[in-house]
Amino acid sequence: MSASYLLSAESRSGLAPAWAILTLPSNLGHGAALSAHADGCIRLWMPLPSGNAALLASIPHASARGEDEAQRGIGIGVGFLTGHQLSEEGDGWGVLSSAMDGSISYWRLDLQKLLQAGEEAVHGDEQGAASHHSSATAQQRQTDLLTLVAGVEALAAPFPDGEKSMEAYATAVSPTGESFSASGEGTIGMYDLGRSGSAAQVANDESTASGSFARPRRRIALPEKPRNYTKNRKNFGTCLAYNSSGALLACGTDSGQVFVYSADAGTLLATISDHALPIRFVSFSASMPGSPTTDHLHVCSEDQALTLHDVMHLSNRATALRARPTSAMDIDQETQASTIVANLRHPGWVTSAAQGPLLASTSTDGSVRLWDTGSGGPRRMVAQLREGPRVWACAWTTTLEAQQRAGRRALDRDHVPDLTLLLSAGEDGCVRWYRPAGTGQGPDGT
Repeated sequence: MSASYLLSAESRSGLAPAWAILTLPSNLGHGAALSAHADGCIRLWMPLPSGNAALLASIPHASARGEDEAQRGIGIGVGFLTGHQLSEEGDGWGVLSSAMDGSISYWRLDLQKLLQAGEEAVHGDEQGAASHHSSATAQQRQTDLLTLVAGVEALAAPFPDGEKSMEAYATAVSPTGESFSASGEGTIGMYDLGRSGSAAQVANDESTASGSFARPRRRIALPEKPRNYTKNRKNFGTCLAYNSSGALLACGTDSGQVFVYSADAGTLLATISDHALPIRFVSFSASMPGSPTTDHLHVCSEDQALTLHDVMHLSNRATALRARPTSAMDIDQETQASTIVANLRHPGWVTSAAQGPLLASTSTDGSVRLWDTGSGGPRRMVAQLREGPRVWACAWTTTLEAQQRAGRRALDRDHVPDLTLLLSAGEDGCVRWYRPAGTGQGPDGT
């Protein structure tokens, strides 16, 4: 099997490195995305039929601190973006951003206004108007599109057990949107989003005070590093990810270990010790049309390896913990388990991985690799996209227009690639959109 993807659109170059990317709901239909950059800004993009991308907003992550502080916060890179739907109506999207200084901001994205802005940008592009919005236009749009709800410089509130606050290097929002987790040196902290514990209510409550949205729920002490670490034995949490059901929480560390917990009980279910260098990124297979599996954990490391782990039994274990207590012996046995499904390689650090119709991975070798991870045969690379210096992030998205133009055909593996776009973000500051070769469609599905 081989696959071929073509560059469909890209944002303008010359920006600070893009470290993270977040795709937005497919009902927008155009492949809209948020990117987080090393200059401390979050940028909102819409790909255009001409192959360019419209910059709809560019906002300092540090906006929660006021205008002066936001300007001083420029340069504090934003490393993590996670999001979730706020309501069944689907008109709002909650976004959590976190920066290298431990600050956290929570945003509300108005999807209806974004859809309108995207349609205007596409129409202007088709009419030959300027394909890139000016900085002034982007700043004007930010208030309407992406509204700051709350933010904190540090997670300062004490935990119920009386322990002191913790730093927040990496963050992840639970799929339900009721809570988020943060990791730092030696600990994982779990927090409710707002006084009511509901991100949807926080995002709709204009009176929410800055910082009140991060109410401590639980503190987890990370296990110590292996004995060959003779100095600092505390593990540092470098990345976090929930699985699609929210039952599992994975934490990668600077020692190369990965710990998988029951998100509800905070119980350690598995320790993965298959990497020799720090973990850059962890993710779970998403519940996405065309994905061959929804029960794999992807672990990306500086040791140039991407390992896939079967976590179905861990998900079942987490579900059982909700219903009844588990003995310490059962937990000890469970933490011994680590089933490697595949060990995939890059010539550089593996910086991210995302499951769609194919498994995509990015690397400091400047490439995006696509892997066939279906259960019917060996896992092997089927395509490679060359971009440049370093690629830091990737994601898949499904376009609504493409689904409609496909006549809502059965979502089997012969058809699903036509309905998806692959996005990447890299050292050159660009966000790129790729489409499967032979589909004859741009990012808007035409």
